Amino acid sequence: MPHFRLKTKSQDEFNGDILSSKEVFKNIKLPVNLRIAISKKYPKWLFKSNTYSIKYTKNKAIKKHIKLKLQMETKIKLYAFENF
Repeated sequence: MPHFRLKTKSQDEFNGDILSSKEVFKNIKLPVNLRIAISKKYPKWLFKSNTYSIKYTKNKAIKKHIKLKLQMETKIKLYAFENF
């Protein structure tokens, strides 16, 4: 059973070609390089939650976006990364 939630939305042409789509994943396992970099920079902080979105538009580059919430005791930090 997956430990994340997924929302997806897409538009397509009459012939079935996808014009655009957006997928949003919540609380996914982050890429290793990103986890390591953040853990080194903020060693005492815990990963509280994250949102990963992917946008596709026909004939354009795919856009990836991650939002992170880190927590240490009562302090919270929010971070966003694009096209990593």
